[in-house]
Amino acid sequence: MQNKIFGIGLPKTGTSSLNSALSTLGFKSIHDPWKFRRKIWETGDYTWSRKFTALTNFGEWFFPQLDKTYPNSKFILTIRDKEEWLESCRKHFSPHNEKYYKRPLESAFKRMEIFGIRVFSADQYSYMYDFHKKTVKDYFKSRKKDLLIMDICAGDGWGKLCSFLDAETPYELFPHKNQRRRHKKDAK
Repeated sequence: MQNKIFGIGLPKTGTSSLNSALSTLGFKSIHDPWKFRRKIWETGDYTWSRKFTALTNFGEWFFPQLDKTYPNSKFILTIRDKEEWLESCRKHFSPHNEKYYKRPLESAFKRMEIFGIRVFSADQYSYMYDFHKKTVKDYFKSRKKDLLIMDICAGDGWGKLCSFLDAETPYELFPHKNQRRRHKKDAK
């Protein structure tokens, strides 16, 4: 029996879309559960997660511990074209992005946790992207049935996800959250 579903892709790789898709499939899913991350750091207690069947944008670096704590779980690594991802990160993690900096301490701490640096650096983010992808693939190399790699930005959707989770495909388009709004001049 499957225990949990963990979306372990880095931020800006389609984790919000994955969370929405998992919710559509009927899983009780939460995206970037900041208050729960804090509880783990303070107490080491994972019991809060019993409330959810799926967690996304969570566990990027401690997925091996999640795997041991929740045996028989499924893991989904969301990826995207690295150059597009770097540009998205540059914009999102910019000091000029007011939405992101409404919680400056949490935002800085999260960047430190994931990327090892408080401010955006293309070199550091690029290194961490490659390192994370390789680490996840190496960890699951003998357990391919427990890992799905999805490139939602390139078109992966219901077919791949539902096959992996042995779920029925819904009659709606796969969600695409947080897409950059295209201006008329960009739509050529």
